[in-house]
Amino acid sequence: MIKQTQTKMFDFSDVGLDFCAGSKNKFPEVFKKMLATGFNPQTVLSVVINDDQITLTYGVSHGYVADRVLHVTASGGFDKEVYIDSVNGQSITCTVLDGNTTGLTGTINTKIASLGWELMYELTNIHVYKMKHIDDTDRYVRLCFQDNSAHRNAIAVCIGKTYDAATGFIDDPLAFQSTANISSPNASGVPRWDGYGASSSSNNYTYSQGYSTYGKGVCIGSPYHFAFLACWGTAYPLDIYGIFPTTLHPYEQLDYPIVIAKQRDQYTSSGGEGVYGNFYGATGGGYAYVGDVRVSLENGNTTSVGILYTSTEKSLSSVLSNSLDNFNTTTAKLFDVFEHATSQHLGCMYGAYMCLYGNDSITPTISKTDLPLLTTDIDFQQKVVIYLSGSSSNKSRTTYVAFPIEEITYGY
Repeated sequence: MIKQTQTKMFDFSDVGLDFCAGSKNKFPEVFKKMLATGFNPQTVLSVVINDDQITLTYGVSHGYVADRVLHVTASGGFDKEVYIDSVNGQSITCTVLDGNTTGLTGTINTKIASLGWELMYELTNIHVYKMKHIDDTDRYVRLCFQDNSAHRNAIAVCIGKTYDAATGFIDDPLAFQSTANISSPNASGVPRWDGYGASSSSNNYTYSQGYSTYGKGVCIGSPYHFAFLACWGTAYPLDIYGIFPTTLHPYEQLDYPIVIAKQRDQYTSSGGEGVYGNFYGATGGGYAYVGDVRVSLENGNTTSVGILYTSTEKSLSSVLSNSLDNFNTTTAKLFDVFEHATSQHLGCMYGAYMCLYGNDSITPTISKTDLPLLTTDIDFQQKVVIYLSGSSSNKSRTTYVAFPIEEITYGY
C-alpha cells in the first residue's frame, strides 16, 4: 500500500462528525470540519518513536480509526499530517511519511486533518472556501446550505476565481451564474446537491439515529476535490455529488473544476426524486457544469442527456477473462468531459472512474447499508471507495463509480 496524506476519507460515523444525510442542521459545521478545521482534538499522554513509526498514547478513549490522516502538532515544533496505521485501545500507531520526527516533544496535540481548504466567508447558511485547482491556482467554492428546516436537504454550489469578501457572492463572470449569489437552494430548477425527504424530523440526527433511513456515508477529498457519497433517504443509493479536477481544452471558460449535481423542476418543499439517480440517463436529472458551461460525461448525441445517457450499457462480465487474470479483476476508466450543447469532447475528469461492472453476482449489491463499499486495487493495495447512481435496485441500469484514496496531483 502506498501511504499518502493528500487525499482523505471521512466516515459519517467518525467521532467529531456523527451525522447522516438528513441532519441538515449539522451540515454547515460538519462541512467546515471536513474541509477546513479538522475535528476530534485530543492531547497525547506519551509518545514512542521508532524510525518513521510513532505510537501515541492518550490514556483515554480517543475515537480515532485506522486509515485516517491525523494532524499532529507539538510544542517542540513538529507540525505534520501522519497516516494512522492501526488503533489499539488508548493508543494509535502512525507513519510519518518523510521519516523526520524532529520536534515531536513537549505538549502534543492531535486532530483528524481536514482537506486543507480555507474558510474565507461564513454567514448563516453561506460558506465560501478556497480550494486548489489542478494547476495549484486558487478557486473559491460557495456552498449555500438549506435554510428551511422543513424542506429537503440541499446544497447549491458555485466555483469561481474571485469572490466578494463583503457579500460572499462569487463575482467571477465566468462562474456558474445560477448559484453565484443565491441565498437559498430552494428554488425550482436550480442545480444542487439534492436530498429526498422534505421533513424536519432528522434535522439533528446522529449517524446511528439516521442509519435505518440513510444508511452508510463517506466523503473523500483533497485540496483539489470533494466527493459526497451517501443515500439521502431513498430506498436505494441513487445520487453521486462532488467537485472534481479537470484537464480540459485551454479556454478561459473551462478553467475550473467540474461540479456534479442534480436538477429537478420542483422546489425543495416537496419530496425529491426517489427512483432515478443523477447518473441515470435523461430521467435522472443529472446536471454537471464547468464554470458557467454545462457539460456531460458522455457524448450521447442528444441534449436530453443529463450526465450520462448510455448508462444502461453494461459490460458482458464484471471481471476480466481467465485468459488474462484468474483473479476477479474489474477494470475502470476515466470519465471524458463533453460540452452539453454540442457533445464535443473537452477533456477528462479526475478523482472518479467508471467501474466496468456487468449485471451479475460479482457486481456489488445495491443497498444503502452495503454502499459505499471500501475495497482495494490489485496492484498497489490502495484503498478505493465504490458507489453508484442508477435506477432503484436495478443493476443493469446502474453506473458504478470508483473513488481512489490516492494523490490527485504530485504538484501539491
